[in-house]
Amino acid sequence: GEVGFNFQQQYFSDGNEHRAYSLRIAEIFAWRVWDKLTADLKFEFFPNLGEFGEYRLRLESNLRYPVSDRLSLNLDLIDIYDTQPAKDISPNDLQIRSTIGVNF
Repeated sequence: GEVGFNFQQQYFSDGNEHRAYSLRIAEIFAWRVWDKLTADLKFEFFPNLGEFGEYRLRLESNLRYPVSDRLSLNLDLIDIYDTQPAKDISPNDLQIRSTIGVNF
Protein backbone atom coordinates (compact mmCIF):
# COMPACT_ATOMS: atom_id res chain seq x y z
CA GLY A 1 0.00 0.00 0.00
CA GLU A 2 0.95 3.63 -0.44
CA VAL A 3 0.01 6.94 1.10
CA GLY A 4 1.08 10.23 -0.43
CA PHE A 5 0.13 13.73 -1.41
CA ASN A 6 -1.04 15.18 -4.75
CA PHE A 7 -1.16 18.80 -5.94
CA GLN A 8 -3.08 19.84 -9.06
CA GLN A 9 -3.29 23.32 -10.57
CA GLN A 10 -5.49 24.13 -13.56
CA TYR A 11 -5.39 27.23 -15.77
CA PHE A 12 -8.60 27.99 -17.69
CA SER A 13 -8.96 29.98 -20.91
CA ASP A 14 -11.17 32.55 -19.15
CA GLY A 15 -8.26 33.46 -16.83
CA ASN A 16 -9.48 31.52 -13.78
CA GLU A 17 -7.28 29.10 -11.88
CA HIS A 18 -8.12 26.13 -9.67
CA ARG A 19 -5.84 24.45 -7.13
CA ALA A 20 -6.50 21.16 -5.42
CA TYR A 21 -4.57 19.46 -2.62
CA SER A 22 -5.35 15.78 -2.25
CA LEU A 23 -4.29 12.84 -0.16
CA ARG A 24 -3.28 9.80 -2.23
CA ILE A 25 -4.18 6.34 -0.93
CA ALA A 26 -3.19 3.46 -3.21
CA GLU A 27 -2.88 -0.31 -3.27
CA ILE A 28 -1.66 -2.85 -5.83
CA PHE A 29 -2.78 -6.49 -5.75
CA ALA A 30 -1.12 -9.16 -7.91
CA TRP A 31 -2.33 -12.68 -8.64
CA ARG A 32 -0.95 -15.54 -10.74
CA VAL A 33 -4.18 -16.98 -12.16
CA TRP A 34 -2.53 -19.89 -14.01
CA ASP A 35 1.03 -20.86 -14.81
CA LYS A 36 1.42 -18.05 -17.38
CA LEU A 37 -1.63 -15.81 -16.89
CA THR A 38 -1.19 -13.00 -14.36
CA ALA A 39 -3.60 -10.38 -13.12
CA ASP A 40 -3.16 -7.24 -11.08
CA LEU A 41 -5.45 -4.58 -9.69
CA LYS A 42 -4.37 -1.01 -8.95
CA PHE A 43 -6.53 1.20 -6.74
CA GLU A 44 -5.96 4.95 -6.19
CA PHE A 45 -8.15 7.26 -4.12
CA PHE A 46 -7.57 11.04 -4.03
CA PRO A 47 -9.82 12.81 -1.47
CA ASN A 48 -9.60 16.61 -1.82
CA LEU A 49 -8.26 18.08 1.42
CA GLY A 50 -9.90 21.47 0.82
CA GLU A 51 -13.36 20.24 -0.22
CA PHE A 52 -14.26 17.07 1.67
CA GLY A 53 -17.02 15.96 -0.73
CA GLU A 54 -14.71 16.01 -3.76
CA TYR A 55 -12.50 13.10 -4.76
CA ARG A 56 -10.99 11.20 -7.67
CA LEU A 57 -10.90 7.42 -7.91
CA ARG A 58 -8.91 5.29 -10.33
CA LEU A 59 -9.20 1.51 -10.69
CA GLU A 60 -7.04 -0.39 -13.15
CA SER A 61 -7.13 -4.12 -13.79
CA ASN A 62 -4.67 -5.91 -16.09
CA LEU A 63 -4.48 -9.42 -17.48
CA ARG A 64 -1.17 -10.51 -19.05
CA TYR A 65 -0.39 -13.66 -21.00
CA PRO A 66 3.18 -14.18 -22.27
CA VAL A 67 3.30 -15.59 -25.79
CA SER A 68 7.12 -15.83 -25.75
CA ASP A 69 10.03 -14.48 -23.69
CA ARG A 70 9.65 -11.08 -25.37
CA LEU A 71 5.95 -10.81 -26.29
CA SER A 72 2.78 -10.75 -24.20
CA LEU A 73 -0.92 -10.19 -24.82
CA ASN A 74 -2.49 -7.70 -22.41
CA LEU A 75 -6.05 -6.73 -21.58
CA ASP A 76 -6.57 -3.61 -19.44
CA LEU A 77 -9.72 -2.22 -17.84
CA ILE A 78 -9.45 1.32 -16.43
CA ASP A 79 -12.19 3.19 -14.60
CA ILE A 80 -11.64 6.81 -13.56
CA TYR A 81 -14.23 8.69 -11.51
CA ASP A 82 -14.07 12.41 -10.65
CA THR A 83 -16.69 14.27 -8.59
CA GLN A 84 -15.65 17.55 -10.29
CA PRO A 85 -15.27 16.81 -14.03
CA ALA A 86 -14.92 19.48 -16.71
CA LYS A 87 -18.13 21.08 -17.97
CA ASP A 88 -20.26 18.75 -20.15
CA ILE A 89 -18.01 15.74 -19.31
CA SER A 90 -19.26 12.59 -17.58
CA PRO A 91 -17.79 12.03 -14.10
CA ASN A 92 -17.02 8.39 -14.99
CA ASP A 93 -14.54 7.34 -17.71
CA LEU A 94 -14.37 3.62 -18.50
CA GLN A 95 -11.61 2.42 -20.84
CA ILE A 96 -10.88 -1.04 -22.22
CA ARG A 97 -7.56 -1.62 -23.99
CA SER A 98 -5.91 -4.61 -25.57
CA THR A 99 -2.20 -4.38 -26.29
CA ILE A 100 0.81 -6.43 -27.30
CA GLY A 101 3.68 -6.03 -24.85
CA VAL A 102 7.30 -6.16 -25.99
CA ASN A 103 10.20 -6.74 -23.57
CA PHE A 104 13.66 -5.47 -24.55
